[in-house]
Amino acid sequence: MQSITALCEQYHVDPAHAAHVAQLTIALFDALHPLHQLSPRARELAEAGALLHNVALSIDPAHHHTAGRDIIAAAQLAGFTQAERLTLACIAAFHRKAVRPETEALFQALNPAQQQEALALSALVRIADGLDYSQTQSTRIVSVDIDAGESPIRLRVKGPHSHEDAARAEKKADLWGTLFRPLHVTGRMTRPGLAPDDTLAAAGRRILRYQLDRIDPDDWLPAEGAVVSPRLIHRLRVTTRRMRSTLRAFGDYYRPRSLRPLTKGLLRLADCLRPLREHDVLVAALEDYTQDCEAGAETLAGVEALMAAWQAERETLRARVCDYLAGPAHAAWFEALLAFTQTDQHDRPAKLGKPWLLRHAIDALQAEHLARVKAFDVMPDAPSVENLHRLRIAIKRLRYLTDALREVLPAERVEKVLAACVAAQDAYGAVNDAHIAAGAALRFLEARLPEAGDLDSATMRGVVDFAEAQQRAIDAQLPGWRAALEPLLMM
Repeated sequence: MQSITALCEQYHVDPAHAAHVAQLTIALFDALHPLHQLSPRARELAEAGALLHNVALSIDPAHHHTAGRDIIAAAQLAGFTQAERLTLACIAAFHRKAVRPETEALFQALNPAQQQEALALSALVRIADGLDYSQTQSTRIVSVDIDAGESPIRLRVKGPHSHEDAARAEKKADLWGTLFRPLHVTGRMTRPGLAPDDTLAAAGRRILRYQLDRIDPDDWLPAEGAVVSPRLIHRLRVTTRRMRSTLRAFGDYYRPRSLRPLTKGLLRLADCLRPLREHDVLVAALEDYTQDCEAGAETLAGVEALMAAWQAERETLRARVCDYLAGPAHAAWFEALLAFTQTDQHDRPAKLGKPWLLRHAIDALQAEHLARVKAFDVMPDAPSVENLHRLRIAIKRLRYLTDALREVLPAERVEKVLAACVAAQDAYGAVNDAHIAAGAALRFLEARLPEAGDLDSATMRGVVDFAEAQQRAIDAQLPGWRAALEPLLMM
C-alpha cells in the first residue's frame, strides 16, 4: 500500500501548487455545500484528488490528465476503497481539457451515485486548478455568493495574478455549470505582481491594472445621482495622479496613438477633481484657523461669510464631479483603460540595444526620478511657493514610481526613499495648502470690492486676518525646505 504523499514524491509533484489547489478545493467544497450537499468523506476525496491531479505532469506534460488517471488507478493507495481510487482517477482525468465521462471506462465502472460524486469533485478541482493558473499560489478566495434561484454564483478572489487566474477558473467552471449553475469569477489585485523579466510595457500595464483595482468598479463608475463621498474623491484623485505618473514613466513602450486617449481622459478627470480637492483644503484650513487662532469673537464671526461661500462652492463642485463620473465620457475612458491593461497589442515592438525588460531599466528609472528631485537643490534659501510646488510634484513622482516597483527593488532602499519622500511632501504640502488658502481668501475679497457695502468691516477684517495667518505659516515654513530635501540629496 502507498500513501498519497509517497506517490506525489515518486512522481515529483510540485508540492506548493498541489497544496494550494487542495486548499482552494476544500474552500470551494465548503462554500458550495448548499448546492452539492456531498458527505464529509467526499470532502476528503476532494482534497486527495486535488493533491494528485498533476501526478503525471513530470512524465507526460501534454497528456498528464490521462497518464495521471492510469497511475492512480494502478496504485494501491492506503485508506481508499476501490471505488474511491476510481473516483480519484476520474478527478485526474477530468481536471483539464473537455470532460467526456461517457468515453471514460473507469467512470463507467462506478454506480450512478458514485458517478455524480466524481463529477462534482472533478468540477471543484477544475475550478481550484484554474485559480492557480499563474502557478504563483498567490490567489485567495474572498467570498462566494450564492443567490436564491438560478442566478450565477459569484466567486471573488484576490491576489497579484487574480485576474488571469479568475479568467482561467471561470473557463474551467464549465463542468460545474453543467452540473449545478453557472459560476462567475472576478479578481482583484493586491499588488502589481512584477517580476524582473517582465517587459517594461507589461510592467506598466500591470501597475495600471493594480491602480484601477485599488478602487471598486462601482466607485469608478457610480450610478447617476449616487452620492460620492469625500473619501472616495480623495482616493480617486490620488489614484489618478499615480496613473499619470505610471504612463509618464512607461509611456515610451506603448504606441502613441493608443496612449493618447488614455492620457487625455486622465487629464480631464484630474482637472475635474482638482478644484474640489482644493476646496476641501480651503474649508479644512478655515476650520483649523477658527479653532486655533487667538483672535476675538468679532473677528472669528467675520469669517463666516468666507466659510459659507467656500462650502457652497464645494457642494457645487461635488455635484459637478458626480455628474462627470456618471457620464458617458468617463465610462468610455474607464473601459478603454481597462481594455488597455488586458492586452499587449498596444505595446511597441522590442528593439535590440534598447532596454526592454524591467531588470534592464529598473535602477535607471528610479535614478532618473531621483535626479530630477536633486536638481532642485539649486533653488535659493527662500524659493517661490510655485517652485517649491514643482519640487513637491517631482518628489511625488519618485514616491509613486518607487512604491509601484517595490516588489523588484531592494526592500531597504524602498523604505528609505518612501520615508524621505513622505516627510518632504508633508512639509512642502503644508506650504502649498497655506498658499492656496491665502490666495483664495484674497480673491474672495477682490470679487466683492465693487459691492463692498455687502461686507461689513468685521467680515473684511476676519478674511484679511485669515489670509495673513496663512502667509505667516508660509514664511515660517519656507526656510526649512532644504532640510526636508536633505535626506533625498544624500541618496
